[in-house]
Amino acid sequence: MHIATYMMTCRERANLRTETLQDLARSDWTGPVNVVEDDGRQAGRGARQVATCKRLLELAASKPGDLILFLEDDTTFNRHLFYNLTTWPLLLRSIQREHFFVSLYNPGIPPKSGGTTQEEYEVVPQRVYGSQAILMRPATARLIIQEWDAVRALADIRMSRAAATVTPIYYHRPSLVDHMPAPSMLETGPHCAFDFEHDWRRTPAVSR
Repeated sequence: MHIATYMMTCRERANLRTETLQDLARSDWTGPVNVVEDDGRQAGRGARQVATCKRLLELAASKPGDLILFLEDDTTFNRHLFYNLTTWPLLLRSIQREHFFVSLYNPGIPPKSGGTTQEEYEVVPQRVYGSQAILMRPATARLIIQEWDAVRALADIRMSRAAATVTPIYYHRPSLVDHMPAPSMLETGPHCAFDFEHDWRRTPAVSR
């Protein structure tokens, strides 16, 4: 299973990005992180964020790989991140599906009725916000790009609403990523994962 990793960032947050990359390196994650930096061509922070996210998705969708891990530059990680993802039953069950879109960060989005299990839950797409860590299929990234202007909003809303037209939106349980207590470039209110566990490790299923 090949997971290509991409991080959205900007020049003003170079120190924060370095801290995030160092924290990821302290986990069991391997492989390069492709950093996509804001080129500063748009007026306004919101427009810059939206444009940078789209460029990242275009780059990621053009490369080979089974999955894309989309990261923001202000995150901290579960130290067993790779193991927990590659042993996640939901992911293993959906390996042949064309579309997949899950968040590894949950700021408190309520579950959809009947959509909860021990290790994930489905949510109502209209309640989704935040894009600290999202796992998606390349085909889903391409669909999001096609539908990019269907919703006039920030990048997290555009991505989740477009993805929801082709796949359920799931959240990993517990959160494998948390939001650093750093000021937002968009001056939005602070938020963090309500169920992040730094040392949580999935217990292997027992064969009978």
